[in-house]
Amino acid sequence: MIFTFALILAPSLFVPGHTGYLIDSKADRSEGETLKLDGPRAKVLWGGYVSAGDLAISVRKQGGKAGSLTVDGNRLHVRMKGNQGAVLLKQSGWVKISYSDPGATVTGLDLSGKATIDAKFNMKTRLNCASVHIGYPQAAGKNIDWFYNEIKAKTDPVATYYMACGFARGYFGMQVNSTTERRVIFSVWDSGNEAIDRKKVGRDDLVRLLRKGSGVFADSFGNEGTGGHSHLVTNWETNKTQRFLVHAEKQEEATIYTGYFYSEADKQWNLIASFRAPKDGKLLRGLYSFNENFWGDNGYLKREAEFGTAWIHTADGGWSQLTTGRFTHDGTGGKDRFDYDLTARGSKWLLQNGGFEGSSPKLGTLVEVKKGSMPETLAKLPK
Repeated sequence: MIFTFALILAPSLFVPGHTGYLIDSKADRSEGETLKLDGPRAKVLWGGYVSAGDLAISVRKQGGKAGSLTVDGNRLHVRMKGNQGAVLLKQSGWVKISYSDPGATVTGLDLSGKATIDAKFNMKTRLNCASVHIGYPQAAGKNIDWFYNEIKAKTDPVATYYMACGFARGYFGMQVNSTTERRVIFSVWDSGNEAIDRKKVGRDDLVRLLRKGSGVFADSFGNEGTGGHSHLVTNWETNKTQRFLVHAEKQEEATIYTGYFYSEADKQWNLIASFRAPKDGKLLRGLYSFNENFWGDNGYLKREAEFGTAWIHTADGGWSQLTTGRFTHDGTGGKDRFDYDLTARGSKWLLQNGGFEGSSPKLGTLVEVKKGSMPETLAKLPK
């Protein structure tokens, strides 16, 4: 078969090397916009969304020999020799393009053909996939003192944060911190407007730790607002349900926020921490959940988890299930990355980011889930 690489008057697109992921390599990405393939298995991976039609690919590089170029996606897998190739894509969709050539220094991809019309590739140096969120509009305006949610992680790449119970003053969820450590994290923000350094926060604005559970580490945090931080190192498992519960209690102009994590082994709620948040005096509001990729090195991997069933308890009423979820994303979404999704799965939401997959729902899309039974774990609340 003969490929034609020069497509006359065809649309073209240059994808810089520094927007690709360097895999199985120890090279330092900080050297500039080029990527050095310094090992026998090293490769650069790009992902993007392309239209149906012909796609010609040429790798800009220095050094190396005849490399291996792979296009995987659109229900096809085509392997091409050298630094050039062409494929015919029968439908629009996500593709992954990888290039391997030991010793080569890669500066980017030249793409051309009809497939590049309306193509979407990340052109920024930030390689984190977009953070994606589920907002719970049903909770707005209610006098909520308890918020319960569940997470079942379907994938678990390092640098993943699946957050179950977010609220106006804090967040509560679970992280994959390394290949050997996982955490459950509960944090509450200080009042005031300091974004970086907690030492600059006035004494009257500081969150104060009241108590913490056995084995829990408690400290402070900065650089994303400031506040009180707590975490428990625990080996939570993928494909098993993890349960989270937050309580709010008004104390004059302050609010006491307490996070509990359910132990399947002990069949009971265990305290993570309790914080006093000043200049508040309100109960739980602004409820949400999210998926986050907090390091960019592996932003090409899919992060996917089921959320729910989600329940709230009102101080002047009883328990009710949240069945409406509103999809939102951070500033990376909708501009640089579009590989995300929010779908209903029975009484749960399936939230996904990364992996160069997903239907790319619009900001504000509402997704309804089915009603489920109230969890037995809420029959006896912690004190």
